[in-house]
Amino acid sequence: MKIKNLISAFLTAVIAVSSLSVFQAEVAADIDDHWDAPLSIPASELPEDNLLPRSHFDEATCIKNDWNLQGQRMIHYKDANGGYLEVRDMKLGYVGFLYYPVFDIEPGTYKFTGYFRTADIDEVSRIRVHFLQYDGENAGEADIYINNEWVKVEYYVTLNDYLKSIKVSCAGHENYKQAYCIDNYSLVKVDEIPEDAQTVFGTVITPEQALQSQLDKLEYAPYDPEKEAEYNVKGIIINHDNISFQSSVSKIENYTYENVVETVKQFEGTHITDYFICVNANTATFPSPSWTDYIELYDRYYGTEEWDKLTDPGTLTGANYLYNELYADYIGIWHEVLREVNINPWLSFRMNDVHDMETTVLDPDKISINLSDFFYNHPEYRRVQHHDYVGYMDYAADYTYPEVREHYLSLINDALNRYDTYGIELDFQREMYLFHIGGEYNGLAIMNQFMRDVDDLVAIYEEKYGHEIKIATRVGSDPLTCADFGLDVPTWAAEGTVDMVIAASRWENNDGDIPVQLWCSILHPFGVEVAMSIEMTNFRTWAGGNSGGDTIELVAGLASNAFSQGADKVYIYNYYWSPVSQPYFKDVDKITTDDTYWKLNSGEGYWNLITSVGSPDKLLTMDRRMLISYNDTKQIWRHSYNNQVPATIPSNGEAYAFRIPVGDVSDGSKLYLKFSTSDDSIVENPPVVYVNSKLCTYKWLTYCDGTFTDNKLLVYEIPEAAYDYTYMVIEIMATDEKSFETDYMEIYVDAAD
Repeated sequence: MKIKNLISAFLTAVIAVSSLSVFQAEVAADIDDHWDAPLSIPASELPEDNLLPRSHFDEATCIKNDWNLQGQRMIHYKDANGGYLEVRDMKLGYVGFLYYPVFDIEPGTYKFTGYFRTADIDEVSRIRVHFLQYDGENAGEADIYINNEWVKVEYYVTLNDYLKSIKVSCAGHENYKQAYCIDNYSLVKVDEIPEDAQTVFGTVITPEQALQSQLDKLEYAPYDPEKEAEYNVKGIIINHDNISFQSSVSKIENYTYENVVETVKQFEGTHITDYFICVNANTATFPSPSWTDYIELYDRYYGTEEWDKLTDPGTLTGANYLYNELYADYIGIWHEVLREVNINPWLSFRMNDVHDMETTVLDPDKISINLSDFFYNHPEYRRVQHHDYVGYMDYAADYTYPEVREHYLSLINDALNRYDTYGIELDFQREMYLFHIGGEYNGLAIMNQFMRDVDDLVAIYEEKYGHEIKIATRVGSDPLTCADFGLDVPTWAAEGTVDMVIAASRWENNDGDIPVQLWCSILHPFGVEVAMSIEMTNFRTWAGGNSGGDTIELVAGLASNAFSQGADKVYIYNYYWSPVSQPYFKDVDKITTDDTYWKLNSGEGYWNLITSVGSPDKLLTMDRRMLISYNDTKQIWRHSYNNQVPATIPSNGEAYAFRIPVGDVSDGSKLYLKFSTSDDSIVENPPVVYVNSKLCTYKWLTYCDGTFTDNKLLVYEIPEAAYDYTYMVIEIMATDEKSFETDYMEIYVDAAD
């Protein structure tokens, strides 16, 4: 990566406050070969350190502390003057250093003094400093932009209530590395703020200049549609949760018709080929003659005492604003706009949604906006009747009853009658628990007939609108899992009642071992497309394991593997674009880079996502990761998720095997196997490792990117002779008669430049 010189030290306004307890630190210890302790400020220039830090370490004893949060590794170092450095490898989280008063800090005016610098001479850090009063109010906050030179900060602030705590943290901004030093804070009460008070000492630059200094260091270029057109694009399917959309709209002042249009129009020219618009939970999100809907619930509860009992009244407020004040039927508007920008608009139906069920049934003081009158009025249709409920899936509807099937057909009919759509999706992963316990096998025939009924209903509207209307289904990871739940997908393909099948995990993780090639072998002969679903909220390697965060490398690994096995498209679930956090892409967002610096829900990160992972060709040029994972949807009689990890590598030298799908690898790329160890002393005589029967070379010990494991990782280079396989089978043999446990494993693809 190209590195250019950064601009000199810089800073914008900052605030902070603290208490009057002296804390002195000992001289810093040596750390390791990868980091140089920050040069200290001359003692003569330091304010008296009168703040007490409290964070995720014992400040009296800890020289180095490793701690994982939100997909990153944080390391705290103590410097010679008692300051601290916080390094965040994945640049994601919000937690930093907390400072608490040891006695009351009363209302009044105070001068705060402190020093800041970044940890890396070539990086920018953006830090937020703010303080909290006991009344729950922030007295103020601001951001500082720093490089590797110490910057002295002075800030005057007035407290209206007693001080509760100060927080110094990363700013939660995606474009700056959160690796910074803090040193010797002090807080002094003053009578008034001097007229000539300086807020900061140091060179002040704007946030835009700070961002540009970051971009100058990257190998990036403005997005070039002509260049991008050289890549073969198969496509990305986005599923937009319009429950979240309507809730978001309620938080925006003066939301306009143009805003509705731009929400989807901005995807023109990306890899998005199909846009699935979710139209229901257990209630309808559009005005439905047959179902309880959000507009109806708004009219029913607004202004009544029961309004405060609703689980999410803001969503109803947003729905009412869109339909009754703005007069914007956004689902219909999106259909028109998406067609204009050559993206196929679909209606997505959740076929057995269970949001809020357990909570609202057991708590009479809550009313769910996501549960229909049909649900409340017909407990006899719930799938578990014979014993007490043990989980919210027990509240799901039982499709054995014709009334349940007719209920869902009526919603599909209402939506098709209202919207001229390209296709409909039946999302059975919300939820696949469709039958009472023991009724699953008989359910195969029931659901086959249901799919015929859907196909017949769609045929009516195909005649009305004069074009074909596609039918897609989102189901489990593999055919056997689907059959366990009463879904006979191969028969649907053979009978022509489905046009696309989306193989999917449910929510807890991403199943990287979805047998895409098998799905294609079953479905492609009938002309049925295959897409693989990527759940964007969670990545786990085993049931019960840590969620490690998501990055472009993780998504690229899943997408590249899917295309390598023959998938027609990739499908991204739970990662739609929010109209609140960053409603529209700006020019600065539209960049082409293989850097993983930005979070996926930033403008730059999301743009990079939707202009990269729909192309098999482009994916081969990107660094990517494939993790061991599992299928998180199983029936109750299958008592294991078939986790490959955690696992114990035996001490007798016997080979212990694992398997990870990787897919195609471009010439010149390098592959690395990484797996955790419960005993990192084994590096003295590292395990013997084979991948696809080829001996691998031990390289080094490292940390895990993300919070998947607290253990360190052994890294092995995989020889090129093992590359030419869809799957990588790993054999690990312990040495020195020393067993160890591993709870994480990945293959990292370092793509050729």
